[in-house]
Amino acid sequence: MSLFVIDESLCARDGLCARECPVSCIDWEKGGLPVENGRTASRCIACGHCMAVCPKGALQLTGFGEARRVSKKELPSPEQAELLMQTRRSVREYSDKPVDRELLSHLLNVTEYAPSGHNARPVGWSVAESREKVEAVCESVAEWMDIEVKARSEKSREYFLPGILRYWRRGRDLICRGAPALAVCHAPLNGPTPQEDAVVALTYLELAAHAHGLGACWGGLVKFACDAHAPLRELLGVPEDHAVHGVLMLGKPKVRYGSVPPRRPASVRWL
Repeated sequence: MSLFVIDESLCARDGLCARECPVSCIDWEKGGLPVENGRTASRCIACGHCMAVCPKGALQLTGFGEARRVSKKELPSPEQAELLMQTRRSVREYSDKPVDRELLSHLLNVTEYAPSGHNARPVGWSVAESREKVEAVCESVAEWMDIEVKARSEKSREYFLPGILRYWRRGRDLICRGAPALAVCHAPLNGPTPQEDAVVALTYLELAAHAHGLGACWGGLVKFACDAHAPLRELLGVPEDHAVHGVLMLGKPKVRYGSVPPRRPASVRWL
């Protein structure tokens, strides 16, 4: 099967697709149509650069849907993009309103556009989509905390686990902050850059959630518990050969944040 198909009536014969291919899967001679390089075609990483750069939409990778054409007018201004990032907050108070599964699915699909080493896109997700399911995760985290507290471990002291555990037993959730949804990101132990890929995907999810009016906060305690507590990994369905690289609480913020607080200038050493 051919790697791609060309609509000859649309192709501008400009060779952009060949020049942009990061692994040289496409050959092109001036004035001609792009053709598959038989020697390097197997290296294709399905990044879609060839489709994205074609001004006429003439090229389509086999097995892909059509690329969506985007005009400059559709893109946010630099100021709008910056404001989205500057107004992101770590939300620790959520309303009781559940997060719709369709919205969660949409946001997770957006993360597939996150950059990934060699375009491997290895990340997987385990999602608790109701407060009851989040509480089940919290209960398993509490079991792990109880083990750490009884062992008087360094983590127990460093992260104030005795107090957090006491609050949980009294009905106050400092583990997931009452969030109505939880997204756990995991990736294979082996691969080009699984940890980096997961963290970037989580960041995409957080910003996409913010754009849709949802708040998010990174759940460090859940992540720590996943590293050490097999029952929690089993509850979440994390494969044995995967590591959990991050967790996001998700939900409608209980309060509105109407200002952008200041930040120090970036610490930079110019070479």
